[in-house]
Amino acid sequence: MGALEQVLVEKIAHEYWRLATAADYKNQNFVGGSPFSAHFDQLVRYETMINRQLFQAINQLERLQRLRRGEEVPAPVNLQVSHDGANLSEEENSRQ
Repeated sequence: MGALEQVLVEKIAHEYWRLATAADYKNQNFVGGSPFSAHFDQLVRYETMINRQLFQAINQLERLQRLRRGEEVPAPVNLQVSHDGANLSEEENSRQ
């Protein structure tokens, strides 16, 4: 294992810990309470961010491990999807 792989393993462990901490906080503070408070929304966004970082680190680690084993690894694909109603035609807007 290289140094970068070690860093990614540690990052994955850290993200799992953060996710567990957020879940524990949610269980302690929102069980039986209203899940529609501002803090609940912030917590859901925080969990989403942690999940994204966790899976990004997992994917990077998997890619590095495949490269180390000599497997053919295609270049990563970055895709940004946005929904902007201003760019849709009137016909497309009327269907939504």
